[in-house]
Amino acid sequence: MALGHEKTDVCRLSIGYVAWVYEKADSLNGVHRPTASISIPIPRGTKI
Repeated sequence: MALGHEKTDVCRLSIGYVAWVYEKADSLNGVHRPTASISIPIPRGTKI
């Protein structure tokens, strides 16, 4: 494949960016805490 190295570079940079964002989001607290810690109530009778 002609673009093999470029594709590998993009994938490596993308993974590095996602890791950086995850670290930043994990360090947030208070009003800026990650939304994964928020519990959303589900109405009774709702099928999941």
